[in-house]
Amino acid sequence: MCTNPWVAAITLVVGLGAMAACSDDQKADNGGVQPDGGAGAGGADAGGGAGGGDAGADAPMVTLPVKANELVSGQFAQSEGIAFNGEGRLFVVADTDLWEVKPDGSTSMVADLTNPVGLASRGKDEILVAEFGDKTFTKDGMNDDGSVLSVTPDGTVTTIATGIGDPNFIHVRKDGTLLVSDDFTDKIYEVATDGTVSTFLQGIQSPNGMVESLDGNDLFVAQTFTMLDPLTFDDRLWRVPLTSGAPGTPVELGATGGAGANDGVAMDAQGRIYVAENVGASVWRFDPKTGDKELVVDMVGGVASLAFGEGDFNATSIYATNLFGGKVWEIPIDVAGAPVNR
Repeated sequence: MCTNPWVAAITLVVGLGAMAACSDDQKADNGGVQPDGGAGAGGADAGGGAGGGDAGADAPMVTLPVKANELVSGQFAQSEGIAFNGEGRLFVVADTDLWEVKPDGSTSMVADLTNPVGLASRGKDEILVAEFGDKTFTKDGMNDDGSVLSVTPDGTVTTIATGIGDPNFIHVRKDGTLLVSDDFTDKIYEVATDGTVSTFLQGIQSPNGMVESLDGNDLFVAQTFTMLDPLTFDDRLWRVPLTSGAPGTPVELGATGGAGANDGVAMDAQGRIYVAENVGASVWRFDPKTGDKELVVDMVGGVASLAFGEGDFNATSIYATNLFGGKVWEIPIDVAGAPVNR
């Protein structure tokens, strides 16, 4: 049975039945279940710290847009959050569970959760999970039962923060604090190392994926919805200037120009931002230095979260999840990811 709250949100806009969105006959080759896709979770964050690095002399040359290759297909109804832990192991949220994905596409369940969404990594092996909880905005309205969880590869689950309504994306900062978006509000929360939750930034409606610049002077934020009533998709990417880590006034960096529902983000070693345009069924690359925008891949309906390869995975590929259809894609790129804070 399809229980993901994001499916309920998308059905309000695109007129899809939630059960139909989860059925096998909705799946399509290399494109999710429908060209419209859907809006889902955030992905793994990047910028400063351990992991990632330059592409190097062996990086493949590619011509954009590229074609996405399927790493996992036919096993899950939905997949959302994605992150590599400090050991280079790949984890995804699929349906209502946390799974590990091996380089050959095989999978194993790590933990049974409630309504997990975005993922990030911390320390050597932890995976941080944004957990909606039993209550969700689409079903219950505004609430405060969401939490941030820590899960180890052996399936041990620990709650590290509570009181956030519908936490979506998690970004780990260099000082160990977390930024957590709730895209049914206009707030980004900060979680201190002791688990205390406070408002970091208010003013971007429906913030989702986030990543800090390589120099730590900016925070980039993807916007999913323009408004919540009625739910209207947005296609913008925001730059938030940071002074000693504190946020200034957000400025629009750019827009995909497509159907929108911007979702997860990732950053490469050159500081360029990759945005999963969920309903637009595409991934876009923005260069904050030049203002250039490039289409990386299309025909990936419901693309939700992004993470550059680590460990035994291809370092010059982006791995992406699929809100409707449950696929995990590998997207070949000619550059490696930025270092990842852990």
